[in-house]
Amino acid sequence: MFNNMKYLLAESRIEVFIINYLYDMFDVNNMTWEHPIFYDDETGEEFEDNTTINFYSRGNYHFKHFVWFNCEFFASNNPDVCPAVRINSQYEDKLNGYFNDLWKEPFKKWFKDNFDLTVNVVISGPSPLQMYM
Repeated sequence: MFNNMKYLLAESRIEVFIINYLYDMFDVNNMTWEHPIFYDDETGEEFEDNTTINFYSRGNYHFKHFVWFNCEFFASNNPDVCPAVRINSQYEDKLNGYFNDLWKEPFKKWFKDNFDLTVNVVISGPSPLQMYM
């Protein structure tokens, strides 16, 4: 019983440490978001993609910190697929270097707490979604 308690306390401290690290890494008070706008060559119309949200620091719209995808983007309601977030590889590499995969669950909680958006999946590595990063 005590070994399980020690493990839970250690796991909880790691989660708190990772969440504090995320706050150091991302200035949520200086962050903004937008739905990407696409141009249809055939119709000449612009349209907003409401299935995706890009997150930036204010004044730096060319560097996305992360992109959130709702289930409509994937045409799925499977919680193993969505909603999902793709973190910029620069941050992902740093988080993986310090914490391996241990950062992903605390990141989901941190993201929900700060942006009121649920994340079931953190998309890692090369993916077809790279065009959004």
